[in-house]
Amino acid sequence: MKSKNGVILRLTLAIIFGILFAKYSTLALSTFALSASLGLVACILFHLFNKNAFSSKLILLISAFLLGGFSYHVHIERNLKNHYSYSVNSKVETIISFRVERILKPSKKYFRYIVKISSINKKHAQGKVILYLNKEAELELNHSIHYVTVASFLEIQASKNPYQFNYKDYLNNQNISHSIYPKIGTIKILNKDPVNLKTRLFQLRTQLKNKVHKTFINRNTHAVIDALLLGDKFSLDQELYEKYAFSGGIHFLAVSGLHVGIIAYLISFLLKPLLLLKKGDYIKLVVVTLLLWLYAIYTGNSSSVVRAVSMFSIYTFAYLINREQELIDIILVSIFLLLLIHPNYLFDIGFQLSYCAIFGIIMINPLFNKLYAPKNYFQKILWRTFTVSISAQLGVLPLSLFYFHYFPMLFLVTNLIILPFLGFIICFGIVVLVLLSFNVEAKIVFFWYQKLIFTLNKSVTWIANKDAFVLKNISFNLVLLLVSYSILYFLIAFLHYKKFKSFFLLLISILIFQIAYTVSKTNAHKSEFVVFHASKETIIAKQYHKQLLVYSDTMDTDIIANYSTGNFIEKVKYKSLANVLNYNETKILILDSLGIYKGISFNPDIIILTQSPKVNLERLIEAHKPSIIIADGSNYKTYVARWKKTCKKKKLPFHSTYEKGAYIINE
Repeated sequence: MKSKNGVILRLTLAIIFGILFAKYSTLALSTFALSASLGLVACILFHLFNKNAFSSKLILLISAFLLGGFSYHVHIERNLKNHYSYSVNSKVETIISFRVERILKPSKKYFRYIVKISSINKKHAQGKVILYLNKEAELELNHSIHYVTVASFLEIQASKNPYQFNYKDYLNNQNISHSIYPKIGTIKILNKDPVNLKTRLFQLRTQLKNKVHKTFINRNTHAVIDALLLGDKFSLDQELYEKYAFSGGIHFLAVSGLHVGIIAYLISFLLKPLLLLKKGDYIKLVVVTLLLWLYAIYTGNSSSVVRAVSMFSIYTFAYLINREQELIDIILVSIFLLLLIHPNYLFDIGFQLSYCAIFGIIMINPLFNKLYAPKNYFQKILWRTFTVSISAQLGVLPLSLFYFHYFPMLFLVTNLIILPFLGFIICFGIVVLVLLSFNVEAKIVFFWYQKLIFTLNKSVTWIANKDAFVLKNISFNLVLLLVSYSILYFLIAFLHYKKFKSFFLLLISILIFQIAYTVSKTNAHKSEFVVFHASKETIIAKQYHKQLLVYSDTMDTDIIANYSTGNFIEKVKYKSLANVLNYNETKILILDSLGIYKGISFNPDIIILTQSPKVNLERLIEAHKPSIIIADGSNYKTYVARWKKTCKKKKLPFHSTYEKGAYIINE
């Protein structure tokens, strides 16, 4: 499907490039604003002296580019003069007042919240932090309450191991750079705020969620109901989440366009009497749109829901002004507006996947429709499910490989089994929620819905357990991602328009992909020695080209899997941890909890301290004169702090993986 209005596509691309430029350039807001103003003035002057279509389009594109960059800078909260980061001192406890903005999924030990700072030491301040509240405090924070506490600001740490998920970057995209850990009993209520619409909707959702948990006792059942109908994934445990992911059905647990479509249809049906009024169709569309936005807020404003509701809103606006638009233009306008309002959406994985899926459907699905036209209803359902599943999967495949590094080969089976019934499951679920909202004891209805969700979970688990059909640890970097989408684009263009130019560019893209893959693999196959950071564990590895030799008494699959995937490793071997290792000409001594090093006949270049050995480090340094001391994550922090002081005294380099992350030697 091709956009009738190429201007919309160009403007959308321009705002995207503007945001990317602002994020990855080093220009400050003032410098960017000045450059933007001068650039725009120059374009306008050029247009005044050379009035033509090209200059008009150029001004539009540059304006969109500058608008994207300016919007990104404006939404960086650190640019605010009273941002809390200007008052941060990690060594001093601070009086902090705050309000809860969002409740996050709790960890084993802590309740977690994103909170908005309102003051520091009784002075007005702004910004967001993550608050970790110990569960032993027996206190849960709520919206619409103004709290005060005493705590220290701790900077969010970057990932400590190669190719590990960078939690710091993820939070920076949400304007969060620090966390606080208030002590038990230090959080007090300042005052209660008037309940606003967002808070009231959250309270209603919480009340309904509690009723769901009370009615459906089985954890996996109410966890799926929470995710499927309420947009709340807090109750999902890791095992069940992985079952849905490895079966290719993780999108079932996201409140998405299908939900919005069903809700829109139900509301439209209930509002049919409005059609009797003058301009009733207009009134109905506006009311439906407003109620859909309430539904989006109610379910947590996930990327997929915001995308679907924004598209419906744009369609409504186009209808109200009597202007028809192609679906692809509506999608592009929704991207433009959402990025203008929230530029950081561009870096949200859910946002990226959501739009790639919808682009895949509208661009690839018509090709399938040309191949076969089913005649009866049952064939139409199966064919539509097949084609939409393939189209969406192709749309998100490069992104999925880049972010998650696995591919569920049975995704089509999962979709063919479940997708035709998903609409019924959602509609049935809405009926259940309505009954629970009004405290109706419909036990037979609840019983059958529980059976339905149990069957859904059972089906997904059965498919996910076919491990041979889940391709894991697929190496896929940014270059391969970009080239893959160019292949997909030119393939679709060729199949749609049968032009030689598209076919030629498709072949060139495939060639570039092969070259990029070969170069990426060759560059990654290096020789490297790594001391990883692992909590309470010691993991050391030596990479020799395609192979990785891991020295550890335990297997931390995530750390090694991430490293292996990032470096295109083909074979991993495990060995028990030894006290002496060699890497090329470097001699390495490893001291464990026993701390035995007497009798060593050589002077090691590197000494690695693990499992908190009770050793006189000063004497050890004098005896063996190493070049550096390394302490990994298996040691007590108090020991590490003491060793650091000793090394400073002896003027010897000291590397703590707690502070500096993994220690790496490479050729």
